Amino acid sequence: MIFNHRNERRVKIDPTDKDKFLFKNLVFYFEILHDGKTIDGYFKNRALEFGGRVLNKLVKTVTHLVWSGGTQKTLIKAQELDIKIVSPLWFEKCIQDLELADEASYGPPNLKEL
Repeated sequence: MIFNHRNERRVKIDPTDKDKFLFKNLVFYFEILHDGKTIDGYFKNRALEFGGRVLNKLVKTVTHLVWSGGTQKTLIKAQELDIKIVSPLWFEKCIQDLELADEASYGPPNLKEL
């Protein structure tokens, strides 16, 4: 399922055996907040379904920080560790198209100003 933040609905997309390798070599850390609440559980489960790994700590082995509404401290640390920073829209686009999208097109706004 893909979560649509605008109208809070989910679109069902189930991975086939081949699709389960979409995120094969990726390691994710999620910091997704909406109205002050963490809503990253859905994304963590989908990352695992599509072959990714999820860590609960932002460390050098993380390849992608999926971030929305989180802290600047997390963004700065990810930049220092040279981790790719993307929005949940990147994550959803990858699943929808069943291929990795260009991360540069899905970064948080004003990231270069940090």
